[in-house]
Amino acid sequence: MVLSRVSYELFAHEADLVVSQIHSDAVQLDRQLRLDLEDGACVYVSWAWGPGGGDYHVAHELSSFCSEPPEVVLDASASPIWSPLINRDIEVAYHRSDKQVLAVRSETAAVYCCSFESGRWGMDSLLVCSTLPD
Repeated sequence: MVLSRVSYELFAHEADLVVSQIHSDAVQLDRQLRLDLEDGACVYVSWAWGPGGGDYHVAHELSSFCSEPPEVVLDASASPIWSPLINRDIEVAYHRSDKQVLAVRSETAAVYCCSFESGRWGMDSLLVCSTLPD
């Protein structure tokens, strides 16, 4: 699947912070991101609850995790994190068996979507980064 565009679908309260982080190597999202594919399909990535409301983890689906439309949409395709993957064949797969890290990768680059915030794993937030956090 070829990645054509990446959008951060945001809540209004997080928009200013995400805009200020867009050119860094990590961005913290409270809502979700959308991967638009060349064939017209979309893949949504967000943090999610575990079975029965258990641990938070990263999830991906072909439909939105949110019932309401985003308050702000930010095109992240040209950002340093995502630009190496645009117009490339990508794979979306878990990097760890606990589903705390979802890797979006091509043959030459990768972006990691992590359920990580404030130095802790299993959080209700999505850290999007070019290198894995410690």
